Amino acid sequence: MRRFIQQFCDQESVHQIFRINDKILRTNRNGNLYLQCDLSDRTGRLPARLWNATESNTRGYDNGDYVYVEGTTQIFQGSMQLIATKITKADMTKVDEE
Repeated sequence: MRRFIQQFCDQESVHQIFRINDKILRTNRNGNLYLQCDLSDRTGRLPARLWNATESNTRGYDNGDYVYVEGTTQIFQGSMQLIATKITKADMTKVDEE
């Protein structure tokens, strides 16, 4: 069942499609890469992180694309975010743009 960003609670498992924005591949203080981005749907935006990312596994999608995301929500410094374990370009036959 589809849940919208405004409905998410802390420590909720997520497996669904969002639009990705503000995609940036960054380096943490240990020198490892991670993906920082925003996910959005019709109810809002949600900051997301994909730890231990690589250039090759983040190359398949760009800002504005629909992506399939697996991960868990969490409260960080008083705001909701999503820690992703997998982000891949979505199959467009499964996207409902409404």
